[in-house]
Amino acid sequence: MDISLASGAATLLTCCFFRGRPPTPPTASAARAVEALRSADSADEPRALGLRYPVILSQLVRIEGFNPSLAAFVCSIGVTNVISAFAAEALQRAECPPAELAAVGAAFQVAIVVGGVVIGAFVDETRTFKRTTLVCLAVALSCVVSLGLAEGVDQHFPNYVVVGVLLLLGAFIGPVQPVNAELAVEVAYPADENAIEATQQLSGNMASALLVPLYQALAGYDVNFVPADAPHGPLGLSKAAGGMARAASGAGRPDVSTLTLLEPGFLDLDRAVDMRGDDILLLLLLVATVGFFSRAKFDLVRSAVDEA
Repeated sequence: MDISLASGAATLLTCCFFRGRPPTPPTASAARAVEALRSADSADEPRALGLRYPVILSQLVRIEGFNPSLAAFVCSIGVTNVISAFAAEALQRAECPPAELAAVGAAFQVAIVVGGVVIGAFVDETRTFKRTTLVCLAVALSCVVSLGLAEGVDQHFPNYVVVGVLLLLGAFIGPVQPVNAELAVEVAYPADENAIEATQQLSGNMASALLVPLYQALAGYDVNFVPADAPHGPLGLSKAAGGMARAASGAGRPDVSTLTLLEPGFLDLDRAVDMRGDDILLLLLLVATVGFFSRAKFDLVRSAVDEA
């Protein structure tokens, strides 16, 4: 109820104080758009279905470097939204005391903001968009692995470790959004910054809407990795995961559907470890984003123009 009242008040204040176009264009592309409107008939602008945005979107996705920055932005907003939505449930699985759940959830949001300010300021000074994004994604990947193990059944991490890893995740995955919003503007210059931001937010929210139910559904599955010489069930073995892992039967648990995989060759396990399907989903998302982003080339066009 309190959230509904606050949202209603914010909406009312926005309607009351909202104004039209600012007297001074806030960005270079906005200034060019104003000049174009003054010097030409806006009806001559290319449109699709009567709208300018579809045409602008088709132009943006063809710009080198825009799609990888969009993927990083979407990955960041997807991970933060999913973690925020299910933080309490995940922390309970990691045996976090119920009294601390609200405080930890709030601290996660604070970590996102603080990380964005600190890392954003660093990138503003160094212009190391790609390297900083890859570092943030790599740290986030490590944190998700740690949280996935902590939320499993076979491992038990101290509560302070779980909370610390969660805050570290927020501090590094959150800044990927502002960094790549700026990166997209750099590579797409002189494209409209508003269209770029709208595209990123729309894509991120759509991805989150798809991730949330999938994440929730996969939380009901527990994947166990056991050493190759461990006893396994009587159903026999079958090739899976491209031949890197072999499926075997598992005893199962009352709250989840259990899938047991014998040790893939790259793990070298001494004891069984397990991870829920929702955490594996985030891992796959992060790994795919790192692979896609790391191959991209980014030309900082706007900075080059400013320095010329």
